[in-house]
Amino acid sequence: MVVEARQWQKPQTKEELAEWLRWLPSYIGLLDYQLSIKTLEGVMLVEPGDWVIRGRSGKFYSCKPYIFEAT
Repeated sequence: MVVEARQWQKPQTKEELAEWLRWLPSYIGLLDYQLSIKTLEGVMLVEPGDWVIRGRSGKFYSCKPYIFEAT
């Protein structure tokens, strides 16, 4: 199975942030280096290094790097 995923690092420019927001419509907020996203399980906090995954249904969720690498 192929899924789309991006590893979160706080964008350094407005253009980088705009690209994230185009890709991630379920974005809720950005506080310091943490990103809040809306998922099927509720609001999730994404920390630097975490992966944001778009599932086959188009829904988003976050995944810790060690879990992402293992799967």
